[in-house]
Amino acid sequence: MDREQVLGLIDALRSDEALRDELRSVLLTQELLELPERFAAFVAEVRSFVAATEARFERIEADIAVLKTDVAVLKVDVAGLKVDVAGLKVDVAGLKTDVAGLKTDVARLKGSDLEQQARVKGAAYLGTAGFRRARLVTTEDLAELCEDALDAGRITPEDLRDVLAADVVFSARWDGEAVHVVGEVAGRVHVDDVERAERRAGTLSKVTGVRGMPMVLGASVDEPAGVLAGQRGVAVVSPVGWSEEN
Repeated sequence: MDREQVLGLIDALRSDEALRDELRSVLLTQELLELPERFAAFVAEVRSFVAATEARFERIEADIAVLKTDVAVLKVDVAGLKVDVAGLKVDVAGLKTDVAGLKTDVARLKGSDLEQQARVKGAAYLGTAGFRRARLVTTEDLAELCEDALDAGRITPEDLRDVLAADVVFSARWDGEAVHVVGEVAGRVHVDDVERAERRAGTLSKVTGVRGMPMVLGASVDEPAGVLAGQRGVAVVSPVGWSEEN
């Protein structure tokens, strides 16, 4: 084919859409022909994922707003309590119970959706793994324990920050022994979740002198994490109804 024939073919292709389509069907594979449609579907999926993520962040921000309101009310109540403790004849034991309940409620408002579920339903989840009498250790109580251990030189400041970053901590009984369960929460559990749970459980053992047992809670566990958990003695719990998208 000489140059004029080539130019003539190019002109024909420019002016004849049917001819262009026929040439594409000959030169391109089916996968390449379907590429624009597949890319459009991919873009739609990404937009849907972004919208769902933004909705979850909005729910978390709403929970934080409620938390701030509760804390502000608590500060007002405490200020009023200090005005005349003798005159009000406060039932100290009852007050401590109320504050403990409030701390638990505040803890449940924090974190992601799955962390909230782990805090609220943790006793039930631990029950399926063989633990008994599980009770959530609040962040405030955990901080007090760690500060005492830091003052006594049993842990370092880095240890303190690390154990306070644990997603959930429970006191429980295991075969009649008092233990602390240190849990890491994720939609899909990875190796780093297993490692964090093990490390923080070890640190909490140094803090309290009570055996620390690591646990990971997730909708699913990837294979390397499952193998490592088995090797390191890290309990794995997959609560019913959890999904990786949460």
